[in-house]
Amino acid sequence: MNHQRLADWQLPPGVTRSMWDYAHADHIADDYDNYFAYNSLFSYDRDVVLEHLTEPGVGCGSGRLLVPLAGRGHACVGVDLSLPMLRVVGAKACDTGLPIHRVQANLAELRCFAEGSVDSALLMFSTLGMIRGAHDRQLVLDHVRRALKPGGRLIIHVHNRWY
Repeated sequence: MNHQRLADWQLPPGVTRSMWDYAHADHIADDYDNYFAYNSLFSYDRDVVLEHLTEPGVGCGSGRLLVPLAGRGHACVGVDLSLPMLRVVGAKACDTGLPIHRVQANLAELRCFAEGSVDSALLMFSTLGMIRGAHDRQLVLDHVRRALKPGGRLIIHVHNRWY
């Protein structure tokens, strides 16, 4: 890993040491799509999102949902703590000629989006569960609610809603 090593007290809100290391691991981003290629949750997520999402959106990870949404003409923004994941999305955008903007940000600190500026948001494959602590998960939801336009949609995939 070639990222900056932070002391635990320097980690961003909601980010554990293991999540920080995961987010900065090139091999995780490079292998992500292949690793989960045969996971039925990925195809189910995609089908649900493509059926129900009709507005431009914000999401990220490896961009597995942003690419088909952008292909339908939606304006899409990828937001991720992981610069390697954003690089993967950038390569996909370049390969397909799709305009997918990318923002490196911590989901618990999404002040980079103006109030009412987002049509829809995706927190897929248990992204919300990766945020440390109920307080910081609530911050994520508060930021998303603030950024969503009136009537905007948030689609969340949760593995264990009690966690």
